[in-house]
Amino acid sequence: MTELKSVEQAVLAEIVLGPGGSQGSPGPCWSPMRRVCLISSEATVAALVASGWLEVWPAVQGVTLTPWAADRLGVRLESPEGLEDAVWVPRSDPEPQPRMPRWQPTLPSLEYLPQPRQFKPENENTPRLAGGVGSVREFLELRRRRVRRGA
Repeated sequence: MTELKSVEQAVLAEIVLGPGGSQGSPGPCWSPMRRVCLISSEATVAALVASGWLEVWPAVQGVTLTPWAADRLGVRLESPEGLEDAVWVPRSDPEPQPRMPRWQPTLPSLEYLPQPRQFKPENENTPRLAGGVGSVREFLELRRRRVRRGA
C-alpha cells in the first residue's frame, strides 16, 4: 500500500473528525458524499474506495471508513446517548460503561421464582393433555357432563 496523499488524508480527517476537522466534535459514522467530494474530488473518493479505505453507502448517499481503515487510523465507533448516529472516537478512549435501565433493579431475582408444579399422573399409562392439564379421560368426562346439562 502506498502512502496517502495530503488530499486523501484530508478526506479521511473530514470523515473521522467531523465537518471542518474540528477536534471538539467527533465525526458521525458516515459523511455525505457531496461534502466529501467538495473537499477533494470524485476521483480521489473513488481511489480511496478502490484501495479499501472508504465504503460507499448508497442508501444515505454517503461514505464511511471500512473496518480495516478504522483499525489503521486507530478509531472505533461509539453510540453516545442522545445521538441518532454513532461517532468516530479514538480507540484509546475508555469504553463507556453501559447504563442499566431504571426499571432493571426492581426486577426480582430468578432465584425467588416458584418452581413449576410437577404433575403426577394417577396411572402412568393414562394419556395426558398438552401442557399437563389433566388426563384425556377427565376432559372427556367433563365434556359429557356439560352436554347433559345443556340438553
